[in-house]
Amino acid sequence: MNTLLAKNWFSIPGSLFGGVIGGITQPLLGKRKLKTDYEVAKLKRDKGALAFQKTVYQAVTEARNAGISISRLPEQLAIAHQEVEIAQKGVRSAVMLVRSGFATYMEIITAQSHELESELNLASLKQQLFSSRVQLYRSLGGGWR
Repeated sequence: MNTLLAKNWFSIPGSLFGGVIGGITQPLLGKRKLKTDYEVAKLKRDKGALAFQKTVYQAVTEARNAGISISRLPEQLAIAHQEVEIAQKGVRSAVMLVRSGFATYMEIITAQSHELESELNLASLKQQLFSSRVQLYRSLGGGWR
């Protein structure tokens, strides 16, 4: 009953206006908090959607790149096999030339060097093919991390 006295209308802890103002401002402040929470939730949703789009784009790009690599490497492997065969024939020819006295031992070493380079190139291409297959498998959702 002290709140009804005129001298206590404005003293805050138990005042008449304090209760009225608190009753009026609480829904306004609560509405503001709800709007803020709503806006924050929308931003989080948009952030999640962008992260999902980025992940999908990366997966598609990785799968496409691995697919292109896998489709082109067999041609390169066929050429590399031919190079190895030619280099092996070169070594055999160099050996025959040295035995018949028409070349020096340096010719054999040079031919073997070319053969080794061809075989290393072939091995590298095979490794690239296997890596591309693994990358394609991973980008399609298989495997490990």
